Amino acid sequence: MEKHRDTGDGSAPRGELDENVAAILYGFNGVTFDRLRGGVIAVQTHPVVAVLGLDTRSFNYVFDNSQFILQKCQSASVVSQTQQDGITAVALAGNWSAQADPAAAAQATITRAAGAAGVRHICTSIHASLSGGAAASGVMKVYLRDGAAGVGAILWSGNLQAGALGHAHVELSALSIVGSVATAMTLEFAAAAGAGSQENVTLTGYDVA
Repeated sequence: MEKHRDTGDGSAPRGELDENVAAILYGFNGVTFDRLRGGVIAVQTHPVVAVLGLDTRSFNYVFDNSQFILQKCQSASVVSQTQQDGITAVALAGNWSAQADPAAAAQATITRAAGAAGVRHICTSIHASLSGGAAASGVMKVYLRDGAAGVGAILWSGNLQAGALGHAHVELSALSIVGSVATAMTLEFAAAAGAGSQENVTLTGYDVA
């Protein structure tokens, strides 16, 4: 075998190699490893090149703790799903706010009107407070409704009771309660409390389409 002069960098001068050296790339096809092949891929269904062809297109994938999946945009159809696959949150949306502060001994109820076709309300926070009058209030129910006051499906409920001249309230934030498409959203006490009592509700959220 012919010997070559050492170039100092561990390589031999070009054209003086004794053997041809080639790099062979392998990819996993879901069953075993096989050589990657050149060619056109009609449909990209997985971040691993499933048919062992080389694809030069760029895909954005996120890891869901078990596999890589194609990243999705935030649309009404996606955010309404209970399981949010492929979503990465980068910023909070701007919120709207609706509140009701009626006179004493009156029911507090506020409704965010329905959006246009395809628009959903997303509730981000709930505030409800009850101040008692000269006598203690009974147990007062508070509802977040997917729809109009008094009739919409209940998305969340709570109970408040205030002693004589006392106060009770509930504060919930960092929520993401999804309403139905083109449907109002209501936060309300089920009824007015006793004489001298005071109810108050505030609802915040944002819309997606």
